[in-house]
Amino acid sequence: GLSKYGATNLVTMARSTLAKAWMKSLFLEKEEDGMIGYYVCRGSTYLCPSICDMQTGWFHPMSSGMVLPMHSNCYCYAVFVKEDIGEIGFYRPLNFK
Repeated sequence: GLSKYGATNLVTMARSTLAKAWMKSLFLEKEEDGMIGYYVCRGSTYLCPSICDMQTGWFHPMSSGMVLPMHSNCYCYAVFVKEDIGEIGFYRPLNFK
């Protein structure tokens, strides 16, 4: 039968696909810029211990690929690291309200 939530599911799938394409593009761009890896930071206060929290707090090398977005409603972001000068390639402060 038809689901009354079919349109909602379609919108969620489209958002997820766009987010994955955007993060893949960002990952490739940062890889070309010489970034060696990244840290994942939480972008919301929503409790997500089994998905988002498992990826934060440790270094992800570029060779392991991009883990973001981790789910369809993911607000986490990456802080990229460039080894030779130790600079952070992308910074966004945490603004919790």
